[in-house]
Amino acid sequence: MAEPNQDYSRLVREKAKELEKQIELFEKENAKLQFLCNEHNLAIKKLKQDHDEFEKTKQKVMKKFHQMKEEEIKKLKHEKRLFEQHRQQLRNHRDKREREEIETLKKTKDLKQPKTRWSTTINRLKERIEILEYENAELKQEKEIIERKRLDLMHQLQTVSKQQQQQQLQEDTSSLSMTRKSLVELQ
Repeated sequence: MAEPNQDYSRLVREKAKELEKQIELFEKENAKLQFLCNEHNLAIKKLKQDHDEFEKTKQKVMKKFHQMKEEEIKKLKHEKRLFEQHRQQLRNHRDKREREEIETLKKTKDLKQPKTRWSTTINRLKERIEILEYENAELKQEKEIIERKRLDLMHQLQTVSKQQQQQQLQEDTSSLSMTRKSLVELQ
């Protein structure tokens, strides 16, 4: 009976060794996990600190930027006002050369107006010339047609006249012949 008890005790010892190994493994894994959790928490804490620092720096930079922007806007407004005053002074106190240039520009403007009228008149006259040339070409065509008709009529008249002359000649010849016969008979 001692043997089954020995087998049982050996089994219990093996199981206990296995459990001890698993406990050791579990403790190692648990230690690793605890270490990783600590590292993760430290990383989150560091990230939060970096984010807070970034936000503070961002706020400072934005505040400086807005201040600089306001200052630049004030400077620009001031410079614009000075520029407008200077421009107004220059406009009010034109020198001799500028006045001469203005007069010259006014004269060229006055010269351009007749040129515009002249070009309008020239364009109108060109259009009129084109119309007259077209009408002239039509009249030439009509003249040629009438000339052909006249020549045809002259030809017809000559033909009719020749026919009448020939007829007259035949009549005269026949009348002469008759008269000759009568004279010959009378003799």
